[in-house]
Amino acid sequence: MTKLCEIQEPPLYVPLHPCEGPKEDILESDVSPVEQVQQAVDCLHSSEGMLIREAKLNFNRWSVMDYARAYGSGEITPSMVAERLIAAIKESSGAPLQMSFFINFDSDDILKQAKESSHRYERGEPISLLDGVPIAIKDEIDCLPYPTTGMSTL
Repeated sequence: MTKLCEIQEPPLYVPLHPCEGPKEDILESDVSPVEQVQQAVDCLHSSEGMLIREAKLNFNRWSVMDYARAYGSGEITPSMVAERLIAAIKESSGAPLQMSFFINFDSDDILKQAKESSHRYERGEPISLLDGVPIAIKDEIDCLPYPTTGMSTL
């Protein structure tokens, strides 16, 4: 549905809040290309183990690759993420927080899609890197079956 919409301005790629996740290592630029590749591989191995440990503690800002690695390893499934996401939405919307970050969502649909994604990962056939990654759509963008409200109650 979103492939038919036209976005009038580019999306914001830099978060407006500090990252609570692990610090990212910066590769040294004054080493040979072979050494740079080895440093990058070493970063991947160490961050993969950190992802699984930290996933059990709290919500962190994960990248698409973080989800893909975690789903591919089988340690985390899209269904597990969906259940935690729904619980967090409900917790943040209720008393005492009453944040209402999400105007509209369908728990059953989220769980159904996550279950289907989990089965694809079990078979080793994810649709793409985005398969099972939770996303939010602003309510000013047309996306069926949700209403386009632009934050208006009219």
